[in-house]
Amino acid sequence: IDVDAWSRQALVDGGLRDAKCWSRLVGSQGIDTSDEVIVYGGGPLDAMPVWWTFKYLGIDHVAVLRGGWHAWNWENRDTSTDPAQLAPTDFQPEFQSDSVLGVTRNQWRIWQQRR
Repeated sequence: IDVDAWSRQALVDGGLRDAKCWSRLVGSQGIDTSDEVIVYGGGPLDAMPVWWTFKYLGIDHVAVLRGGWHAWNWENRDTSTDPAQLAPTDFQPEFQSDSVLGVTRNQWRIWQQRR
């Protein structure tokens, strides 16, 4: 996932409610609302913006990989450098408006800089 592209979309006026754009961004990853998704980053906090976005878009089954990518590797779990070959989906977001409390652009930027 291109986290920077997702952040830019969230900062555009009305960007969090742009169904066409989120349909393209998420659907191109082969993800649909009925899928189980596990997000990860260098650490658990790195994955939280993506986790929240998926939940906001109506994907109910989203989890954060405990310990992040570093823990996964430290435990010698299976990995691959091959890109996943997932067919695009016709993702239709089901916005969970109760998840947004009116975050301003400046609050979003401050939060992004802290991660």
